[in-house]
Amino acid sequence: MDYRDNPQHRVPHHIKWSGFAPPNWSNFTPPLTANIVPEANSAPIRFKNYGKLEAAMIRMISPSLASYESAYGHNFEGAPPLRRKFQDLSTMLRPPELRKYTYRLHKRTRDSWPYFLGPDYIETILPDGFPFMNRFFHVDRIADSEQFSRICTLEFLFRRFGPVMAD
Repeated sequence: MDYRDNPQHRVPHHIKWSGFAPPNWSNFTPPLTANIVPEANSAPIRFKNYGKLEAAMIRMISPSLASYESAYGHNFEGAPPLRRKFQDLSTMLRPPELRKYTYRLHKRTRDSWPYFLGPDYIETILPDGFPFMNRFFHVDRIADSEQFSRICTLEFLFRRFGPVMAD
């Protein structure tokens, strides 16, 4: 089944990649591992703000990994710095209608992507493309390096461990 153009599985733009998770979040996500989403929804929002929940999970799994600087510009060994909190607040306080336009301005092309997300490098890791993730995303249309990186990770994990999917 191709989920990419199915409106039933499309996540509204104002809640994509954000900490907002409505009670019926599983209605918006592709049916990957349905048992994970309700568990994430049960965590209080105060733990989700500023990436606190994810940071705590990374610290529990691997304290040494938590010590490295993240894409957010800080490590996960302690509380998020004020700079991170201000950045997140500036996004949360911006009206949702404006967010999509500022996002588009920042994520227009693949020109500034790191080398390891370039086609030559990705082809060495994923030589036959994205057979799993092409069911959910138009991978060739992704202009956001962070989203593309997540898609690459999911593709790699699906190949390594097999998908848990319901049709």
